[in-house]
Amino acid sequence: MAAKIKTQKVTARQIGEIVGCCQQAVSAVLSGRGNSKVSREKQEKIFEVARDLGYQPNLSALRLAGHPTRTIGVIPGTSVFAAEMLVTLATRLRTHDYKIISSPLVTAFDENQIISSLLNYGADGIIIMNKRGPLFHNQLKVPAVLVSYSNFDLDYDWENGARQAVEHMLGHGHRRIAFLLDNWGYSAGLISQGYRGAMGAAGLACSEDWSIKLTWNAAFAEQLQNLIEREKVTAFLCTDSIIAGRLSVWLRQHGYRVPEDLGIICFRGTSFDETLNPSLTSLAYPAHELASRAADLIVAKIQDKQLERSAQPEKIPARLHPGRSCGCAEQPLEHIWWEGVPVSVEGPQHHLLPRPAAPMKK
Repeated sequence: MAAKIKTQKVTARQIGEIVGCCQQAVSAVLSGRGNSKVSREKQEKIFEVARDLGYQPNLSALRLAGHPTRTIGVIPGTSVFAAEMLVTLATRLRTHDYKIISSPLVTAFDENQIISSLLNYGADGIIIMNKRGPLFHNQLKVPAVLVSYSNFDLDYDWENGARQAVEHMLGHGHRRIAFLLDNWGYSAGLISQGYRGAMGAAGLACSEDWSIKLTWNAAFAEQLQNLIEREKVTAFLCTDSIIAGRLSVWLRQHGYRVPEDLGIICFRGTSFDETLNPSLTSLAYPAHELASRAADLIVAKIQDKQLERSAQPEKIPARLHPGRSCGCAEQPLEHIWWEGVPVSVEGPQHHLLPRPAAPMKK
């Protein structure tokens, strides 16, 4: 292994001094442009020394020269799953020999400025997890993958999830199911379509008054009481587990039992929901699957030089994660702590090491 140079940043010139090449030859090899005058043995030595010394290419120089920077710009979402999705993105892209540069979106007004910054940095492609306003792919001038919201390449199948939720509650005997949401945003609109479609397909009533928007709603308590006492609603579909968990507490404080009197089912289930009493039944948000597919798709778009939206946008299927709030039996916890606990409850956690075999009883 080559002795490490004590400097903050290793340069192509320093690598050339070690292997006996000029700076231009080293730069050509490391940038992937190749150099017919550099032997295969010398190229392998250049890569070995660069790896040992932690060489990082000058991205600004690569961009100005029109060469790939091997970086992907990411605008993460603002949900509780954002950190996990960033980890999955970075890990998946590393297998494709890409790294990420991420800039959080504070408000929708920052979006264009952040996109411009990522492009100026020299990102070969952009993944946007939190798109709010209208955006067309070819406006970016680099390949892009939009996750959820308008003009998406990848999305969660919100409508199908709502249909699953309603059908699951119908299976528990509920016929009057209300809908609680935070605001009339993108996902809430799709959930509402699936909810109303499933209720209609079952031949059940679904009044407009059965959908309550809780944001800035000082009259929510009166509306909930009216749904329960007058409309005889027996179950609630909530847009996320925070609303569902707080609804469960509110119901208990007002003398109602969950699930004996009222059932609850929600979207965006988290592992914390398993610790509540009763545990929440939810439609899992496929954070890891969306991030993995976004990573693979942006690499494919870069390779194909595709600036347009995917010809066949993908929707990740919804999956029910049962708890006791709907009336199902309590699910056993497989572990309390195992290399940490992921936020998402989307399914088998592939990042966990295999569980060792249980010791044999003597």
